[in-house]
Amino acid sequence: MKRRAKSAFTLLEICVALLLIGIIASVVGVKSKDLIDQHRFKNGIAALMTTLQEAQGIAVTYQIDLECNIFTKDGEKYFQIKADAPLMLVDRTCKILPKVRSFTLNDKKCDQTTLKIYSSGRIEPAAVIAFHKNEAEVQSGNCWIDLQRPLLIKLATAKPLPYREEMPE
Repeated sequence: MKRRAKSAFTLLEICVALLLIGIIASVVGVKSKDLIDQHRFKNGIAALMTTLQEAQGIAVTYQIDLECNIFTKDGEKYFQIKADAPLMLVDRTCKILPKVRSFTLNDKKCDQTTLKIYSSGRIEPAAVIAFHKNEAEVQSGNCWIDLQRPLLIKLATAKPLPYREEMPE
């Protein structure tokens, strides 16, 4: 009986396999980077919404007025809660809004804004804040925080409709 010698892979076969692995890895790498950026973007806005809800609860509980400043520093967007009262419950650290390049307040582009949170829980201005990942997407927006209704803060991925308060007859 003749035994066949085991043949190894040729250099060409190895190069083709490495090329295919490289192409697949580059496609997966780009897609995963986009997904991570989108997650950071939405997570930062969700952190702002949660901070606003917590500040609203503290304002009502302790009957104090608070402010939330959203501002630009060194090309990045940040937010910070400020209080006149020396409460330790209020986190006064400056927090970044990652991947946010611009924001609009009621469809008007802003570099900074101040949201006032009153002891009644009301937030003014009653507005819709749109956050954008890049300047090209200002028209469509990416994520919204809806502050139109008193005591109800909503995070939306589609532009909220204008709220019209109806007076009881």
